[in-house]
Amino acid sequence: MVSEGVSVFVTTHYMDEAEYCDRLVLLDRGRIAAMGTPTELKTTHMNGELLLVDCSPLARALALLQRVPSVNDAAVFGSSIHAVVADARAVMPAMRALLERQGVQVQRIEPIAASLEDVFVSLTAARKTPTELAA
Repeated sequence: MVSEGVSVFVTTHYMDEAEYCDRLVLLDRGRIAAMGTPTELKTTHMNGELLLVDCSPLARALALLQRVPSVNDAAVFGSSIHAVVADARAVMPAMRALLERQGVQVQRIEPIAASLEDVFVSLTAARKTPTELAA
């Protein structure tokens, strides 16, 4: 259809589906949070580099990472944590040491490419009010 000049509008909450679109508009609370191609969004709208943190227990690790100044954002993704940091290579050893000192078993910490889901979480977390962040 695109080759015939037809535009198709898709609305979805599933970012893996949005990966197939040519251009995206991410909405948060009825307002445009970002626009661009999937690649543009992933390369320009992350506030740092992304780390995959496989560890247990997740809740304890997440609470610890959310208080670390060098961690811009951290959220649970499936059975691991995605943490946004300014310099992944510099932060990884200290992050592992902190978690292990606090009784968290760390299987691995490694840099990964951001997904659209990561971008959306990063964009919307930055816009939360103090009341929402406390909840």
